[in-house]
Amino acid sequence: MVRLVCPRLTGRGYAMNEKARVERDICWMYHQLLDLPFLDGDLSYGSDFKLRYWQYLYPAESLSDQDAFITEGCLVMISGGASGITEGSGDPWSADDKISVRKAVCHARLKDNHLEKVRSVTQTIVDAAFDHGYLSTDHPSYDEVADARYWLHENCVQAYFKAAVAGFTQYLVRPKA
Repeated sequence: MVRLVCPRLTGRGYAMNEKARVERDICWMYHQLLDLPFLDGDLSYGSDFKLRYWQYLYPAESLSDQDAFITEGCLVMISGGASGITEGSGDPWSADDKISVRKAVCHARLKDNHLEKVRSVTQTIVDAAFDHGYLSTDHPSYDEVADARYWLHENCVQAYFKAAVAGFTQYLVRPKA
């Protein structure tokens, strides 16, 4: 898990470049998911989170900490949007976008073991969403998708906050004068 330094705001009007918008959206999504035990598909993936997150799956060879955070967060974002489909909450993508999403997730080559696991889990959710749509609790893919959503929450969302808190431990005890 990579800890994020908050996106930089630039210019007088606080205009952000697109990469910074992606980081902001990931942080916002993680904060919205903080009080939940799993990756929830009920967030406004189609209206609040509108960027083409599948275009930010960076190849492992060139992964900076920022790119790794963005890649992981975009995979979680894609999983959240696909979870909305499996929950019956809504579909955030057009038919053409779904083709692009599936292709990007399927063909992303992430040599880092953690990111590859996130990609694989995302693929499970995307495939179930695009192949089956809404999953009732008795659907054969339901348990696998539910487990994937819990895994992503624990290993990405919760891990993000644990890493952030761990970064503050040096400031918890005042040095004695």
